[in-house]
Amino acid sequence: MPAPSRRWLFVLLLAVGVAGFACYGVRSSTGPSFSDRSEFPRALAERGPNDAELERRRQIAMRRSAAKETAVRELLAGRLTLGEAAVCFRNAEEETPLTWVPPRTAGVTGEAELLCRDVMERARGWVAEYLPEATALVFARLEAELQQLHGPDGVVRLPDE
Repeated sequence: MPAPSRRWLFVLLLAVGVAGFACYGVRSSTGPSFSDRSEFPRALAERGPNDAELERRRQIAMRRSAAKETAVRELLAGRLTLGEAAVCFRNAEEETPLTWVPPRTAGVTGEAELLCRDVMERARGWVAEYLPEATALVFARLEAELQQLHGPDGVVRLPDE
């Protein structure tokens, strides 16, 4: 690019920069702007959960997770069947619902199988982390248990149904 064109480009960019700085502090007369520091935090507080609500949600999530973790450990120790562990998962979800997310539709076709698959995935994760050499064997056992839970119509039925 020839030198005179570079000068014009520099002058143009400088003019745009000066115009931007000149207009930087101008506020719109149509209402408060984003930079209005008194409005912004209040709007966030009105829309989002406060610290107490976040702590309540954390406690609920921890209780659910602990109940599910216990069920998985009992399953892997042989004290629960896959179906019984799935019932424990369902009970944990019903006893401590996550009211801030859309609910999983209870009683839908396949809900029992979804619960069993959730148990199986958590069990696979635990075994893969702590006993990686047994992962395939444990998952095969759980798949066999899942097949036994299928009724004549192909729908999985949990022990309490």
